[in-house]
Amino acid sequence: MNQRVYKLAEDLKGQVDNVVLLDAVDSTHAMAKRLIADMDGEGQDLRSSLIVADRQDSGEGRGGRH
Repeated sequence: MNQRVYKLAEDLKGQVDNVVLLDAVDSTHAMAKRLIADMDGEGQDLRSSLIVADRQDSGEGRGGRH
């Protein structure tokens, strides 16, 4: 994770409840869906979250770009 990402996470404290920093993930969208399912399964209220990964292996960006 580069320093800009850590600075972003620090800058967002107080604005976002949950910051998830990952080296690699299949898809940030899929990770968000798992996070929501886990919170729901534990009876927790949903919180604002930011998921950042250096690399995603199977996710797609805007316009279907990989």
